[in-house]
Amino acid sequence: MATAIRPGGPVREVALRPLDGDAFSVRVAPRASLLPSVTLRLEIIGQPELPASPVLVLQMATMGGLFGMATAALPIANMLPRGVRLESDRILVDLRAIAAERGLSEMLGYVKRLRVNTVEGRVVLRVDLAVE
Repeated sequence: MATAIRPGGPVREVALRPLDGDAFSVRVAPRASLLPSVTLRLEIIGQPELPASPVLVLQMATMGGLFGMATAALPIANMLPRGVRLESDRILVDLRAIAAERGLSEMLGYVKRLRVNTVEGRVVLRVDLAVE
């Protein structure tokens, strides 16, 4: 996560912690010292379907309507790294875009199935690969 933070951008630090039940706790520390850090709970609600739709879908499970107000007041969408976009209370993680950004597009082509799950302190990946 640290490498995805834009230098000089509005976010100083992001801490991501996997939780039980396919969820993450995300603490975002803004660069402006007057603003408090915010901790969010994100739940996995959609798995990537490769190769057609390589998108992991997370949904905001905390803040409710406050998140909508926050996105209206702050340019949260501009704070997200490339390959990650905000749609309402959902965060979409485009694995194809992220792989391309890191020069790994060819590697993603071998992945036929990917499941992302979490348990406390761990991300569990189930990956089916095929070489043709």
